[in-house]
Amino acid sequence: MTTANSKEQASTFFKRIRNAMAIYIEDLMKESDDENTRLRFHINEQNALLGKRMKALNDEANALQESRKQASNLMLENSVLRVQSKAFADDKQALGDNLTKRQQEIYELREIIVDLREKVRIYKNANCKGCFSKEMITNFKEEIKRLEKELSEVREIAFGYRET
Repeated sequence: MTTANSKEQASTFFKRIRNAMAIYIEDLMKESDDENTRLRFHINEQNALLGKRMKALNDEANALQESRKQASNLMLENSVLRVQSKAFADDKQALGDNLTKRQQEIYELREIIVDLREKVRIYKNANCKGCFSKEMITNFKEEIKRLEKELSEVREIAFGYRET
């Protein structure tokens, strides 16, 4: 019986080893599944964080692109304003030149009017019949009126107002 007993003991021993190994393998598989689950959870967390970071970077890139567009638009607007400023300066210079010219015309017309008025005054004070003909006096007066009208028109053009 020793042999049968030994066989039975060996068989029981191997069964126990097999059972222990099966339990050990099950525990390892369970631990492996738990570890896989933990790793999957960790990977999912990392993917979520990465997705958020990618979205933030994408938003940042879009904001930078928008800033570039705004900067480009501002540069274009600045160029337009420079051209307009140059045109304005040219117009201002032309207006200044025109004003100077009109002021000179006004000065010359005033001198002519003063001269004609002086001639009329001399005639009236001289009381000399025949010094100036009536026609000459009338011409002087008409010339004064014409020049005063022209002076008024020049002032209106030069200064933008009408004399009454």
